[in-house]
Amino acid sequence: MDISSQDKSRALASVLGSTDFAQSPKLSNLLSFLASQPDEEPPKETVIGVAIFGRDAGYDPKTDPIVRVEVRRLRAKLLEYYDASGRNDALRVEIPKGAYAVQFRSIHPAHNAAPAYRAPAWLALPIVALLALGLGYLLARNSSPSSQQDIPAPHQITAHQFNSRSPAWAPDGLRLAFSRDAEAGNSHIILTEPGQSERNITSGGVRDYEPAWSPAGALAFLRQIPQGFLLMQKDRPDQPEHEIAHLRIRQPFSYSLDSRAVFVSDSEAPGQPVRLWRIEIDTGRRTPLTQPRAGMLGDLSPKLSPDGTQLAFIRATESAMSNLWILPLTANSQPRQLSYDGRTIEGFDWTSDSQAIVASLERGNQARSLWRLDIQSGQSRRIAAAGLGPINPSLDRKRNRISYVVRVADTNIWRLDLGANPNPRRLTSAIHLDTSSQISPDGETIAFRSARSGANEVWLMSATGSAPRQLSRFDGPLSGSPRWSPDGSRLVLESRLAGNGDIYVMSTTGGSPTPLTRESSNEVLPSWSRDGRSIYFASDRTGHWEIFRTTENSTSPLQITTHGGFAAFESPDGQFIYFTKQDEVGGIWRKSLSGPEKEEWLAPLPPNFWGQWAIAKRALYYLEVLPDARRQIVRLNLATRQKRILFQFTQLPVQFDSSMSVSPEESFITWAQLDSSSSDIFVLTTPELALNGPSK
Repeated sequence: MDISSQDKSRALASVLGSTDFAQSPKLSNLLSFLASQPDEEPPKETVIGVAIFGRDAGYDPKTDPIVRVEVRRLRAKLLEYYDASGRNDALRVEIPKGAYAVQFRSIHPAHNAAPAYRAPAWLALPIVALLALGLGYLLARNSSPSSQQDIPAPHQITAHQFNSRSPAWAPDGLRLAFSRDAEAGNSHIILTEPGQSERNITSGGVRDYEPAWSPAGALAFLRQIPQGFLLMQKDRPDQPEHEIAHLRIRQPFSYSLDSRAVFVSDSEAPGQPVRLWRIEIDTGRRTPLTQPRAGMLGDLSPKLSPDGTQLAFIRATESAMSNLWILPLTANSQPRQLSYDGRTIEGFDWTSDSQAIVASLERGNQARSLWRLDIQSGQSRRIAAAGLGPINPSLDRKRNRISYVVRVADTNIWRLDLGANPNPRRLTSAIHLDTSSQISPDGETIAFRSARSGANEVWLMSATGSAPRQLSRFDGPLSGSPRWSPDGSRLVLESRLAGNGDIYVMSTTGGSPTPLTRESSNEVLPSWSRDGRSIYFASDRTGHWEIFRTTENSTSPLQITTHGGFAAFESPDGQFIYFTKQDEVGGIWRKSLSGPEKEEWLAPLPPNFWGQWAIAKRALYYLEVLPDARRQIVRLNLATRQKRILFQFTQLPVQFDSSMSVSPEESFITWAQLDSSSSDIFVLTTPELALNGPSK
C-alpha cells in the first residue's frame, strides 16, 4: 500500500518534534537533509559530509568516517524514539543499512484512514517545504498539556553504612537474599522479607558475594579466597554450606531447572577469554557452552530463562563495552545478539514468560535506566518508575516486583604538591565520575574524563581545579584517557564511537576529533612520544593486549611488546617505553626503544590499578598495596631504586582506569579516588508495567 506524502510529513514531524530529537540538533539536521532527497537518488557520502558536516568538497570519506558514524548514531536515535515516545506511531521513519535513504514503514494497516482531527495546514506540505519551516516550528507544535499517569513509587528496604548489592528473590518470592559489605573488608549474605527483619546467612571473616537461588530452594554464593572464588551452596538457608566448584573470577551465575547443575562464567587460564560453562553439582563435570574470540574479555553473568530453553549472558569485548546475547540450549545452537548499545551492562533478569529481559542499560547519552527488551523483536521500553541509575535488577515473578540497587559513588581528582609541606586537596567535587587526570606540558592545565554532562567526555580545567570546560562531544559512547602532545596544542584520546575502542586526535581548542585507528579490534590508552611524531596505544588485534606505535599518517602500526602490554608512556628522554600488563601478575615494566628485546620489571602494581602510576624524568610514581591492604603513593628513584612514601590513602583509589599524573618538573601529582560510595536496595511493585507479556 502506497504511503501518502501527508502521512510521510506527519511521521517526520512527529520524530523531529519529539524531545528525543530536540536535544540532538545535529542528528535532526541530518535526518531532515536525508528526508529531503529524492527517493530514487539517495545522496552520496561525500555530499552529506559537505552539506551537513562542513567538510571540504574534496575530502576522503575513507579517512574521515564522520558520515558513517553519525548515520549509525541516527539509526540508534530513531530506535530509541520508537522504543519510547514514538512507540504508538502508525508510520516509522527508517534508514536501512547500505544506503543513506530515508524510508517509511507502516506499523498499523489503517495508517491511511482519515484522521479524527483536522491537521494543521503545514502538515499537508511536501517534505521539502516542511523542512523549510525550521526545527523550531516543529518543536512548538506540541503545546497541549498531556495527562499524567500515576507512577508507582519504589520503596527502600536497606539503609546502612555499608554497601548492599546483588539482590536475588527466592523461588517463592517471599524472601530476598543479597550481599552486604561488613567491617574489615568482609562481606556477608543477608536474607530478608521486605518490611521484616534481616538475618545474616554467613558471618565472620569471609567475603561472600553474588547470592543465587536454585528452583529447589537451595541458596548459593561466591566466597573469595586467595586463589579465586569458591562456589558455595546451602541446601537450605539455615544449613551449613558446602563447596560446589572453584572459579577464577567473580560473576553472577544461575541454576538449571532441575537444580543439579549451575551455569557459570570462568576462564581456563590467565589471559584467556571468559567462557560460559555448565557444571554438574554431583560430579563437578564441566561442559563449555560458548567460545568467545581471543582478545576479548568474554562471556559473563549467565542466566537461565524460566522455561529452561535459553541462556542469556553478557558478551564483553572489554570492561566498558558489552551487549546482551541469547544462547538457545539445543544441539549446535549459536548465540545471537540481543542488544547493541556497546556500553556497560549492570545486571539483568528474565520475565516469567521467558519472552523478555529487564536490564540495566545506558543508551546513547541517556542516564542508566531499567529497560525491558523483547527477545524476539528486539523492541524495548524504559521502566520509568525505577528512576535513574538502577543496577542489578531481580524479578519476583509471582508478585510482579523488581528489586534493584541504587548506587551513589563520588569519584574525584586530587592534587598533592611535592614541596616541603605536602597538602593533598581535592580539585573536583561534582557528584559524578571524574578521573583520568593528565597534566599539560606547561603544568597549567589538566585534562580529565568526566560524566558530569551525562556522558563520559574529555574535559579541561586549570591545575588548581578552576574553570572546567567540556572539550569532546561524542554524545554517548565511553570516551576518555586524554594525553597531551608535547607542545600542548593537541590531545590524543580514546572513544567507542564506532562500537569498539579507537584512537582520536583533537585540538585543545575544540572542534571535531580526527580518527587515528579504524580497525574492528580495540585500540585504547594512547600516549605521545617525546618528540610528538608518534603515538603509542594498546590493542587486542593479536588476540591479547600489546603495545603498538604509529604516526598520524601511517596505516601499519609497529608492535612494540610481544609478551603483553597495556597502559604505556615513553620516558621523557625517549630511551624507554614504560608499561603495565593485564595478566594476574600485573606490575610496571620498561623496555628499551633502541636496545635488546628484554623487558625489565620495575615495581609491583595489581592489574586492577593499572592506571595508578606516572613516569617523570628522575622517578616513577605508583600506587603500592601493602600486605594488610593499606595503599600508598610511592616515589621510586630510577637512578638509586630507593623508595619514598608520599601519601597514604584513606579512600579507595580508582580501579580499572587511567588516573595518576605528575607535572613536568615533579612539583605536584594528581590522581583519582572514590571519596564516597554507598548502595541500597529498592523494591518496586509494577502491575501496570506488564513485566510479563509482549512489548508494545
